[in-house]
Amino acid sequence: MIIVQLKGGLGNQLFQYAAARRLAGKHNTELKLDLTRYSLGEQRPHAFFSLDRFDIRAKIAEKAEVLFFHDNTLLGRAVRKIRTITRTGKIKRICERKHFAFDPAILKLPNNIYLSGYWQSEKYFKEIEDIVREEITLKDAVTSQSIAVEQEIKSLKNTVSLHIRRGDYVSDIKANNYLGLCPLDYYNKCISVLGNELGELNLFIFSDDLDWVKKNLNTDHQKYFVEHNKTENAHEDIYLMSICEHNIIANSSFSWWGAWLNKNKKKKVFAPNQWTAKENCNKLDIVPEEWNRI
Repeated sequence: MIIVQLKGGLGNQLFQYAAARRLAGKHNTELKLDLTRYSLGEQRPHAFFSLDRFDIRAKIAEKAEVLFFHDNTLLGRAVRKIRTITRTGKIKRICERKHFAFDPAILKLPNNIYLSGYWQSEKYFKEIEDIVREEITLKDAVTSQSIAVEQEIKSLKNTVSLHIRRGDYVSDIKANNYLGLCPLDYYNKCISVLGNELGELNLFIFSDDLDWVKKNLNTDHQKYFVEHNKTENAHEDIYLMSICEHNIIANSSFSWWGAWLNKNKKKKVFAPNQWTAKENCNKLDIVPEEWNRI
């Protein structure tokens, strides 16, 4: 059995699921999701369990299964020691060492593992890419408003999803200091490069602060603001991003998945070279090599 701890918003959950799915598939074993962070009321924007919107292959871990890895009392440690001895193979809790850094040792782990981390690199699940894409498809039809946007996207040429992440990146001091914001200059450069190559663009803009975007993002290209979906329908925004021909993402796992799930073989994806406030993508493993870094 593989148990993975889920935490953060939908983009984070998708990375956590995909990495654990790869490990569970390797051992042909059951995959279970630890939702403890959400049942305790994780106090972060966008943070609630959302993977059930997709056709995933996993069950919810039972309380006793999760407590086995978290009970640090003397009795809890004794039970872990006994069960480790009596089970086939050791049972371990594996914590991520560094964010955005691929650790190949994770793919060599044995069965009976509890994963705690973000695992934000496609290298963890590249070998089962087709399976991940198949399972991260929506189980139910999108809302009528999303259907209208979907039809508009499919009726136009040179469609580009553009995601501007602000929200907690602005209000949360810790998030701001660590991740920082993508400057408008980044988006303007991406638009300029795509416009020079493709001509007139149809920009479908996603953001958690569209009022700010409307006041500050200036471009002569056609703009469509996707503003009907709230946090509980974030999965629909990812879907809408994925059906655009091209993608301009923020330093956010949310729009990362919108771009990654894009099936257009000729897609052009633009990602910020400066992914965190202190590290650029050359030092990290989150941005696929074939994507454009600006």
